[in-house]
Formats: sequence, C-alpha cells, structure tokens
Amino acid sequence: MRIGGQVRCSPGSHLTSSCVLADRVFLGAGVRTVNDRELIWRDPDRVPELAPPRFEHGARVGSGSVVLAAVTIGEHALVGAGSVVTRDIPPGTVAYGVPARVRRRAGAVGP
Repeated sequence: MRIGGQVRCSPGSHLTSSCVLADRVFLGAGVRTVNDRELIWRDPDRVPELAPPRFEHGARVGSGSVVLAAVTIGEHALVGAGSVVTRDIPPGTVAYGVPARVRRRAGAVGP
C-alpha cells in the first residue's frame, strides 16, 4: 500500500492490500475497496489476480461508497456518497450512483 501526504481516511473505511492513495486524497466514512476481480479468494484451486484500486491526487470519495478492483479515481474527481464504482472515473469529474456514472465536470478545485 502507498499512502501520500495529507490523505484523510475517515473511520470505518477498509483499504485492501496494495491500494495506492496519492497526495490529498479524501475518503469518507465507511468507504470500502475491493482488490479481487473475480472474488475467488476462497477457491483452493485458483489463485486470485489482485488488482487494487488507485486514487489519484486530490480524489474525493463520499461516505459509504464501494470502489471495485482495478478502478482508478482520477485527479480531483469526486465520487458521491453511497456510490458503487465499477469503472474508472476520469480526472476532474463528478460521479455518483449505483453503478457510479459521470454526471458532470467538477467545479473549481482548491489549492
């Protein structure tokens, strides 16, 4: 796992092994990440291919969201609370829903 500077991970969140959180990432309370694409970790005949999510500089994820394996949340992107992120979220966008969909470009981003 790599965690950058000025990262805030609120209580009750779960970060799977090898997640990458760049500088200034914010994760709300109860955010969950998944790193197994096929959810086969209990199958004794298969070895899972782990692919952790990645959170780029300034990415923000609202409370109660789930971020699936191999997903990248782009720089300064915002994911709304309670979303299920099944695919990459482009930089500078706002996404929310189940599954999360890009709804618009993000507003002005602070320093």
